[in-house]
Amino acid sequence: MKLGRSGRWCSAVTAAVATMTVVTSVAWVTQTASAVQAGEELQWAQRPPEKVLRPALGDTTFTVDAGAGNALSWSGRAASCLKTSSSAAECRVRDRSRGGSMSFTATTPAGLSSTAGTQVVSDVTIVSLGESYASGEANPPFVTDDYDTAANGCHRSGTAGVRQMAQRVRVPDEGSTGFKHLACSGATIPQLTTGTKGEPGQLARLAATPNVSLVTLSVGGNDIGMSSIVSKCLPAQGCQEALAQAVTALDAISTPSPAYGGISLLERTYRDVRKAAPHARLAITGYPLLFPVNDTSACTPLGKPVSDLVNAVTLELNRRIELIAQKVPDTTFVDLVEPFAGHASCERVPAKRWLTFVDPVNPVYSLHPNTRGQVEIRDALEDALS
Repeated sequence: MKLGRSGRWCSAVTAAVATMTVVTSVAWVTQTASAVQAGEELQWAQRPPEKVLRPALGDTTFTVDAGAGNALSWSGRAASCLKTSSSAAECRVRDRSRGGSMSFTATTPAGLSSTAGTQVVSDVTIVSLGESYASGEANPPFVTDDYDTAANGCHRSGTAGVRQMAQRVRVPDEGSTGFKHLACSGATIPQLTTGTKGEPGQLARLAATPNVSLVTLSVGGNDIGMSSIVSKCLPAQGCQEALAQAVTALDAISTPSPAYGGISLLERTYRDVRKAAPHARLAITGYPLLFPVNDTSACTPLGKPVSDLVNAVTLELNRRIELIAQKVPDTTFVDLVEPFAGHASCERVPAKRWLTFVDPVNPVYSLHPNTRGQVEIRDALEDALS
């Protein structure tokens, strides 16, 4: 079921508890659910049927009163009981099937038994973290939320690629897909924790979000000063200095340090995201090349030597992000260089540009994916996660 425009996310579990068929010494008392997520596969709408997203696994709790001293054994389809005790026993069931109807039986040593059935309905939430490449900068109108100011400084676009991707997820059996857009234009790695533009930190808000199955993250570009490279290289003044500073900053975020427990700041960040959403997959997007590889004749005042240097910094940033992402469980790197090949910001044919070159009215829009570029980000995410 597609997420409704109300933007509300909720979990629904419908349960029917069977009555005792033998004697009343074994009876189901309560059946509750906490953060229920069946291991169902989510189908992508309007994409080939093999494109699937597996949501987070969750637990369903069954409680039964077997009477004092009566230990219970448990059985159930495609599930394992993680915890049992005697008397008022609790069984936490983690479903590893494709969802649907499940049946579980509690049996006493004397052979008395009772069975409970449940239909699990899966809800999933997708959360977008990071900076302008995740928020959808350069693609107004921007969406205002509970935290953002009237100026909407985070520039969260209604057509951001990750938002489009979330809207195309379908959940079977009456489940729903929720989307939480926390990415904020201009954010740096430390600001994922401290917050920016008057908003709380993105990591804390992620940790407070239930049923998170997928987190997308785009971060690092601001930390190495990509905006400075853009502002200094486009007028071709101070470009070499900006590039040198970017290389130094890249080393700072990607080199292991005692300050981050012997790992790099990037790896620390990725692990902090996984800690905030322990059952979710993490998709880390790289950055497209800003300038054409070959014909830069339309990139005035930038010459090919400078554009090549900027592209080289981008490639090295991507390389290190990917290598570090491989160290973190359930984490996928999403390449944007290949999908954007031939569609840089100043391609000679304007119709081929998937990134805005220079926007004199809104300079902050410069060198960000345009409407067509957001579609490509959506497709790259879907392909990488299938």
